[in-house]
Amino acid sequence: MESFFNGDSSSLTLWLKKPLEGKCDGSALQPTRLATMKLDEIGALKLPYNSGMIRLDEIFELIGDPSESLVIDGDCTNVTHLGMRLDKGSILVKGAAGNDFAHQMTGGRIEVLGDCGDRLATNMRNGLVVVHGSAGDCVAGPAVGQRRGMQGGDCIVLGNIGSRAAERMRRGMLFVGGDTGDFGAAQMIAGTVIVMGELGSEWAGGMKRGSIILSSPTEEDFAAELTPSREFELSFLPLLWRHLKSLVGENEVKIPSSRWATRRNGDRANQGLGEVLTLTRHSH
Repeated sequence: MESFFNGDSSSLTLWLKKPLEGKCDGSALQPTRLATMKLDEIGALKLPYNSGMIRLDEIFELIGDPSESLVIDGDCTNVTHLGMRLDKGSILVKGAAGNDFAHQMTGGRIEVLGDCGDRLATNMRNGLVVVHGSAGDCVAGPAVGQRRGMQGGDCIVLGNIGSRAAERMRRGMLFVGGDTGDFGAAQMIAGTVIVMGELGSEWAGGMKRGSIILSSPTEEDFAAELTPSREFELSFLPLLWRHLKSLVGENEVKIPSSRWATRRNGDRANQGLGEVLTLTRHSH
């Protein structure tokens, strides 16, 4: 599995020495901050770990020179809040990532070459996130105590995702290469969600605006009240597919090419103007 972001000329690599036995908060690992520090200063950084603190160089070996390109090599399932509030630069995780990944991200790019935990890209505003594996619940939704979910940027999960994705989503794009869990797009305000696999149940309840694009017909198990379907030729679809190809190519997932789709509008029970598009006339 190769990274899409292999064009950086230099980077700082944090190589995990051994599996972590407890939770570690990685929110301090900001590429722009680390780029201004010396290696010994970076190694001396203290991260919250279990009920105390731990030096960075106790759990990671530092390789390379500080830059705005950060590579984290190892299973980081127990490292939370990586990429939190990232505004520029890049983070590549060669392994799995923990919960709250890319929370409140406003720019830059992040890639995970494995699975990701719950609450991926909550309150994301801009930038690009690519997860080669699967992700947990509440992808692109609101953080605890927040009223809005994803507000911009592109979040791409090539595997499956859990429940409550795109809740209160306002802007941006969420692309799912696999299947989804239940209760997705609840109270969705705007934005685009694309699902290539099977859709979970009880989707789009209280949806006001936005687009949900499905690769194939799904069971009629929406929480939303939708209008009858009609087929349309939609000129924006080829632009959307071209944008996706520019982000990830077609190395691991087949990007659609159809410009035809059936459209249903709703949630009518909430006076919503959202749309559910199901692609038709696929090219082979």
